[in-house]
Amino acid sequence: MERSKQIMDALEALLREQGFDVQPDGRLDEHPGVNMLIPLQEDGTELVFAELHFITGPQGFDVIQLYTTLVGELQPQAAAETAKAIAVWNQDLLLGAFALRDDRQLYHRYCLTVPRSLAPGQAAALALDAFSFILGQIAEYHGDALLLASGTTFETLCAMD
Repeated sequence: MERSKQIMDALEALLREQGFDVQPDGRLDEHPGVNMLIPLQEDGTELVFAELHFITGPQGFDVIQLYTTLVGELQPQAAAETAKAIAVWNQDLLLGAFALRDDRQLYHRYCLTVPRSLAPGQAAALALDAFSFILGQIAEYHGDALLLASGTTFETLCAMD
């Protein structure tokens, strides 16, 4: 079995053990992955869509891309206000960054470097640790992102804090 498949199968199993409803993502054979809807709150609310994909890297390491959609569709004015917030939010993030895709979708992306010296299970555990940390980061900003998506201006949002 290819290393990419071994790592993603191990990661899928770890995510299932954590209670996530994981679906294999077979859109790209060269980048095996999984995706899932994840609640950011303990009551099961504030769902985000997450995708994790394996990318073969250059010498000595590979990459697991962690991509999470926070808001799937922003109106033009909301996108402009969200862009202002992103510039501030990204200053405080330790892993990854928020961005706008096509000025309509708010997402967070992080590419985890995975040394090839790690066994597939160790690589999957490393990815799960990074993903868990990232979800905590995203949860801090998701409520504000929803307010911006609903029409709140960045200036009004700042005045609320």
